[in-house]
Amino acid sequence: MTSALATYGCRPSETVSLQPADDGTARVLTIKRKGKLPTWRTGLAPQPEWVTQFEVDRVAKPWAVDAPAQYDSDEARRLVQSWQAWLKAQAPGWQLYDLRHAWAVRSIRRGINASLAAKTMGHSLAVHHSTYHRWLEQSDVAGVAASLAG
Repeated sequence: MTSALATYGCRPSETVSLQPADDGTARVLTIKRKGKLPTWRTGLAPQPEWVTQFEVDRVAKPWAVDAPAQYDSDEARRLVQSWQAWLKAQAPGWQLYDLRHAWAVRSIRRGINASLAAKTMGHSLAVHHSTYHRWLEQSDVAGVAASLAG
């Protein structure tokens, strides 16, 4: 699940629903509206070399989530708390959301359209810009300038 989080940038609680495809995309439930059923969206691996057939075929999940009604938010919350405790023991100072944020920064560095990145992460473009815009650096701008000139 940690690999799935880093590869697809979904929320920790969404990894239990992740259904990778062999084309660098994945089907994942958007879990963010309290009291409402989650909805499906398409996730993206900005570094497709991270997605191997082994990972596609063997994503370990604590329970089957093939439909929005199968998602159990209380069980997901317990799972994420336990997972966060494990990560803290392995890498003090790290949070699960750091892997999601790293995905967003990689998407910027790989030149993925911000609207597409926001959509695959399950949030609005405004949220994406306000959260991740600060990671754009001079080198990123210079890279775009070179591609436009070229």
